[in-house]
Amino acid sequence: MGSPSLPLRKGISLTVIACLGVFGSVTTVFAQLSAPSQLAPSPSEVLASGVLTNAQGQADPNGEVYVLALPDQSDMIGLPAGVQFPLTLAGFTRTNARGNYVVNVSPATLMTTNGRHGYLNLQVIAVSGGMVMQFAYSVAPTGKGWRVEGGANSTPSTSFDFSKRTVTGTPVAAMVAPGSPTAPTGMAMKPAASPADASLSVASQTSITPATPTPSLQQLRQSTQFASTASASPMIGQATGCLVYWGTEYYDITEHFLNAETYGGNIPETVTEGTNSSTTATLGVAYSYSGASGTWSAAGTSSITDSSTYGVSSTFWNTYSVYNRVNYRDLHYTCGGIYREPYSFYDLLSADGGPVGITWQWNCSPHYAGDTWYTGSATDATIGGGVNLGILSVSAQQGFGTSVRLTYHFNVAGEVCGNSSSGPAQSSLLEADPY
Repeated sequence: MGSPSLPLRKGISLTVIACLGVFGSVTTVFAQLSAPSQLAPSPSEVLASGVLTNAQGQADPNGEVYVLALPDQSDMIGLPAGVQFPLTLAGFTRTNARGNYVVNVSPATLMTTNGRHGYLNLQVIAVSGGMVMQFAYSVAPTGKGWRVEGGANSTPSTSFDFSKRTVTGTPVAAMVAPGSPTAPTGMAMKPAASPADASLSVASQTSITPATPTPSLQQLRQSTQFASTASASPMIGQATGCLVYWGTEYYDITEHFLNAETYGGNIPETVTEGTNSSTTATLGVAYSYSGASGTWSAAGTSSITDSSTYGVSSTFWNTYSVYNRVNYRDLHYTCGGIYREPYSFYDLLSADGGPVGITWQWNCSPHYAGDTWYTGSATDATIGGGVNLGILSVSAQQGFGTSVRLTYHFNVAGEVCGNSSSGPAQSSLLEADPY
């Protein structure tokens, strides 16, 4: 991992959070959620949802949830350490009697300002019994709705359990451990079909220690009338104090992108990135309330985009681990804690991998010798522990699409196989093997 290169400086003066017209949607959300019977907004507009469990292990009927959106990446790249910038309050709500919450926001409200790269990086803050837990994830619009970047379903779901000190997020498309094959490279014959369909994974769960609210978060709570001392509803342009500022940068960190899975040496696989000058990765973030050694936890994901004008292709004749390199940076939040999160790409398709065993798949289709097969827009699998930040290892995921493509060249007759029962074209894990 690269060494820190920028010193941390004091933040500059506080900035007013401009809510950019979001409160028109937020106040509607609050009105809808005030009655438990109305806790069923259109799933096409759900930006955040889940359950709060209090420190006694019971559903919290008085919980609070705040959803904050970071600025678009293009507004953050290049800012020096210590420069503060505001978060946009995308939504807020109380839980109902069953501890459920939903924040319902139209994509059009936020994408033109905070999502010019096609996604939003969000921070979700949950308050229960005077304690706070936080989580991060990325969403992208789908028409009038939202889908979680790297998620196996389209509805964002994040549940906070203050008794167990755990956060459960949206299930990933598929989860694989780096370098953990199910069969050695020397196996001469594909084993019998497995009935398992690994297209979906269990929901991701992480341990996070609850913390006390900061003065900035208390100011936000009061502005929304959730705190007992509140006296007025929030207004557009009101200063809430939820700001962030850049800290130390960490350069040249390896990211385990995927395993190129092909068996036998006669069906080479080409991995291509950057074909349309826009490659996006959704990488894990680390969170600490204090920043002290031993206090860091995995706390969700954040997306970054490479907007440079170059592309890279590599061809592999046997199964091989494939890597990128990325940069991370510390983000200090006045509403609580430090996130170490992805900042930018360092390079694409670096020579950091090596041979690995093949992971067999059994949802297959046959192809003639001379065929060429390539991926469409399916979501790639999530690599557990794909990025080692030194303080801990976090996940890595990139979606197939116009900027990331896997291509199989059938020099002999064979089959392409995936982990989804819907077929290879819908799969997040792929392999090709000859007959």
